Amino acid sequence: MNLFPHEKGIKLERNLADELKESGYRKVEERLALLEKDNGMLTGVTIDFPNNVYIDTPSKKNTYFSEAADGSITLAGNVPIGTKNVIINGYALQEFLPGNNRFTYKVSLENNTLIEGKNTFALEFESVSGSRVLRDTLTIYYFRDKEKLDAAKAELEKEYLDKENTPEKVGARLEAKNNVIEKLKTLNPRFYYNDKYEPFIVNITYLSDPASLEKYATIVANTLTSLGLEVNITAVSGKDFSTMLQK
Repeated sequence: MNLFPHEKGIKLERNLADELKESGYRKVEERLALLEKDNGMLTGVTIDFPNNVYIDTPSKKNTYFSEAADGSITLAGNVPIGTKNVIINGYALQEFLPGNNRFTYKVSLENNTLIEGKNTFALEFESVSGSRVLRDTLTIYYFRDKEKLDAAKAELEKEYLDKENTPEKVGARLEAKNNVIEKLKTLNPRFYYNDKYEPFIVNITYLSDPASLEKYATIVANTLTSLGLEVNITAVSGKDFSTMLQK
């Protein structure tokens, strides 16, 4: 691909469209084609579980899957100032001392604090005044058998999709899709846009003297525009250019 109309032009090693796509830029036509395939139904999604506030081990997410071979999992996290006791599922952690900013709690099959299947751990903090507040909940699906663990994941994803694919939610997604389509139709189909409908812009600055530089700057600008890039071209004096370099 030549940027200049002569035999020894500058060549791009990769397709420009592929480069822009990797950066999230696509032409209007391509975005409309992708939307045409969207029927509003969620399928085969990977659930993005919410984060907990205090628990960060074994995961900051509020749902965790494990097949730990030794049958034990360590829970840990941060503790707010002024905490007298850290309580998990009604049990006050004996290892925690007031003033510590972290807690650790090991659950296992051996001491019956962990079972094969679904485990729920409710984290409470007791203040020096004696008040107790539920802060986090961590759900752990634990199986030593990988097939059973995979089945639990699949079942959870199915339940999630069933909740997200109600007629009301599908209708809302289709309405949002139509709004996007209308927005895309207002854009210039020549250019590449990101997900915020912002065009990929190339700014060209050239010296106003000698005058011949304007010709070459215009050739480059026209070539880039023909490739689907919006171009801003600006002439500056030698003095202004020197000032720009010093900034």
